[in-house]
Amino acid sequence: MLNTEIERMIRLQERAKKEEKVPPSDLLSAWRRTFGKKEAGVASLREMKKVRQRADTLNAALRTSACATIDIDQALKISVAPRP
Repeated sequence: MLNTEIERMIRLQERAKKEEKVPPSDLLSAWRRTFGKKEAGVASLREMKKVRQRADTLNAALRTSACATIDIDQALKISVAPRP
């Protein structure tokens, strides 16, 4: 289940990169992107936050049960590393 959430985050990261290149759809999002909130108006980033919270909760449950956990940050770094 945790691996599925990580795979979903990877897909959302890729989609967010594409969405960030597209101009904001409304004036408020444009204002926020310009003055601090890069993620304003990027649906993939909002969804990724939710998925990350679920993944962190799953990892905590594994840790509590004395099971092996997954380093989510490391898994995400490996997936986005440039390939030769």
